[in-house]
Amino acid sequence: MARRPKAKGGVSPARTVADAVEIALDMTGEVKAPARAILSNRRSGVRTVFSASRKAVAGAKPGNVDGATLEAALMAAADAIGKSGIPKTYERIHTHVGYVPDSLVRMAALQAAGDAQAGMAPGRRGKGLPDRISNAAVEAAEARTRRGDGVRAAAAASESARRHAEAALTLTSNVVMTMVPFHAAAVAAFEVGIRGATQRNLQDAVRETCSRLPESARHLGESAVSITTALSEFILRAAANRRLHSTAMRSVEEACVDETIDRIVGMVDENTFESVYGALAACAHAASGGRAFESGYEEALAAACGVDTGSRMGSLPDRLSPDAINDILNDMPPDMAGQVRESDLQAFYQQMHSKMGLLFGSKDDMARRKRLGTALDVDYKKAAADPALAGMISLYKMAYDAGYEAAASKRRR
Repeated sequence: MARRPKAKGGVSPARTVADAVEIALDMTGEVKAPARAILSNRRSGVRTVFSASRKAVAGAKPGNVDGATLEAALMAAADAIGKSGIPKTYERIHTHVGYVPDSLVRMAALQAAGDAQAGMAPGRRGKGLPDRISNAAVEAAEARTRRGDGVRAAAAASESARRHAEAALTLTSNVVMTMVPFHAAAVAAFEVGIRGATQRNLQDAVRETCSRLPESARHLGESAVSITTALSEFILRAAANRRLHSTAMRSVEEACVDETIDRIVGMVDENTFESVYGALAACAHAASGGRAFESGYEEALAAACGVDTGSRMGSLPDRLSPDAINDILNDMPPDMAGQVRESDLQAFYQQMHSKMGLLFGSKDDMARRKRLGTALDVDYKKAAADPALAGMISLYKMAYDAGYEAAASKRRR
């Protein structure tokens, strides 16, 4: 078997990272594309949960925004999720992440082909030789997985991918099972609070109801209080300047439904990408003996995500100024500001500065920077040690070895 290269500074990760990002984006698109349509469906989407929550408190006494009202609305919403189409949006994560082994063989072969050509003089490459080397590596890797222990390795990798997908599925499901009921229940409790209000006193009822919502969640714990506090502020803005009960409710429910859909779609997008990219990056790292991303990783990842790190980063100061820190603290509630240290703000700013750059620009630019931030947060070294990935890593290494052997042979000839 041909020996792998041991070039100083490691093999350039540009091609490997680009392949991993491309595969992750393709799979994320397949999961995300139908999500909004499923969630927006009036017969089985998010609105059915909001409707169930409101029906559960239809008999509540007007203005009675208390713990019992909120809890009844929450229980009805949680029950309605299981009967809705919402789980289909994140169950697709499990299905599509399970397809990762179909793509990792080719990626491994291309990584091996790139490694086999490391240090190769440009004059020796000849017209079309790099493509011929890559094609030979891919053909050999794919052939290896179709015979003997390669078939068993492919089956083990598929099972490994399904286990790996469980983490993303469970994370998304858990957040949905908390977020959606609270959004729906807050709207239902709000309706009880302003029920019977007239045009003359509607805005007073809106403000009173929003101020009581967090207290109604007190018995459910601090997390519930934090969620309902944020929702009450969101609802207050949505109902501002409405003069009729019907228009206030329509504005609040539509705003909360849209917010819920956006957040679920965002989670599906982020968790799928992170799951797929994390698996592929871990496989590439493990297959190269830890050399794949020794140098140039962040630059390669930024390029793969379509982010120009030099255009905006240079205009950012290295640290927050004292005036900037004061402005941030002044905008916080007094009890929170007293708990935040300057060093914490500086550390958070440095993280944002190094990973995402300045958060302004076009919508597409911001989306690419967010994608880059998600990818940079992937700890591929830690993931490579995860037993759930063992089957995929084993298949990747097998494909890499077969691809490298074929690539080295083609290079010699």
